[in-house]
Amino acid sequence: MALKKGDEYIASLKSLGLEANVMGEKTRDLPDHPLVTPSVRAVASTFDCAYSDETRDLFRVRSSLSGEEINRFTHLHQNPEDLVKKVMMQRTCGNITACCFQRCVGLDAANAAFSVTYECDQETWHKLP
Repeated sequence: MALKKGDEYIASLKSLGLEANVMGEKTRDLPDHPLVTPSVRAVASTFDCAYSDETRDLFRVRSSLSGEEINRFTHLHQNPEDLVKKVMMQRTCGNITACCFQRCVGLDAANAAFSVTYECDQETWHKLP
């Protein structure tokens, strides 16, 4: 699967037809709502950084699962260098967006789940008859 650009991310959000109550009012065009748009743009910038000449090498990495080049925000850490680059990437995002770019928790949750399930699998595998 090819890496998305920011505008493709926003288009994918719009295609979902999301509805929500924002400040007590129902909105049917959530990505374009004035209170939501800054967050949507911040996330979109994390996609665009994978294409920028200045940040491309930091935001792209080869997946250990698929072998394809992916956005580092979807990468499962493999070594200490990955952790260092993750922090550098996050600092870069902070400098570019000057706000929360919304993807750190998902990145950390995916890596925590990967680590724990890997250890559970290893423990269970060795106990199988």
